[in-house]
Amino acid sequence: MGRPLEKTPLMRFSQVAKDFSGKRVLDSISFTVFAPEVLTINGPNGSGKSTLLRIISGLSPVSAGVREVSKEKLKIGYVPDRFPKLNFTPREYVSSMGRLQGISSQQPNARIEELLERFCLDFAANQRMLGFSKGMLQKVNIIQAILERPDLLLLDEPLSGLDRAAQHEMVSVVRELKQQGVGIVLTGHQSSLLENTADRVITLANGVIAADSVINHPDGEVVVIQASFASGEWNPGLFDSNPAVLSMESKDGVITLQVHTRARDDVLRTLLSLEGSILSVNPLHGELARVWRR
Repeated sequence: MGRPLEKTPLMRFSQVAKDFSGKRVLDSISFTVFAPEVLTINGPNGSGKSTLLRIISGLSPVSAGVREVSKEKLKIGYVPDRFPKLNFTPREYVSSMGRLQGISSQQPNARIEELLERFCLDFAANQRMLGFSKGMLQKVNIIQAILERPDLLLLDEPLSGLDRAAQHEMVSVVRELKQQGVGIVLTGHQSSLLENTADRVITLANGVIAADSVINHPDGEVVVIQASFASGEWNPGLFDSNPAVLSMESKDGVITLQVHTRARDDVLRTLLSLEGSILSVNPLHGELARVWRR
């Protein structure tokens, strides 16, 4: 088992407040953002989640208190809760974002193609985004934020509008970036897909922090199951309705699933009932598998 990455503070907030039109919407906000860590900000609508995320990004100034950044050039990727329908193609838009970030002309092209394929958006890479659905726009939104690996990734309702396969892919991206040392802060309503990624949860209520809780992830919380089928047939939608199945991959006749420990036995029984052969069941360590896509 690899040693856990040491956490480094990226940002500190001390007694931060935010006013809009004379009304205080956030007050006495104090916490630290670390890397690598997945920090989830929960709370009902209107509790200030998106406002706090904009303050973390630096796009919205604080009305009072201190926002302290650990280093001068902190690279931040930001996925806002809304992405406009622009008169660009995904390839044009993300390429321009790469140039703005100062990425070399050769590097972003390969990375753009990789991400377009990963989020199953390659078929629409040259289509104008004016006619895109919410889910397609959200995929472009995500791609522009992770084109280059950030120090800190901010995600406002990242699963909004995404289909099931893309939601799993987003969760896989979050896990991979954390392993690479990235700090991640995300907002959203309760989601079992995202709950399994969080190291810490801040709960907002009435503009203040009601709770700041660390989640303990015991060793072996996620297991990797590998199986094969004599017939070679595999139903890719078999576990779509099971949020405890975190990822799926089919390669060279071997099915690889990342499964939360609580669902391990149920998944094994399902595979065996379909006359599958269980090749291995191991705790998840090291590099994470890629999510299977349709």
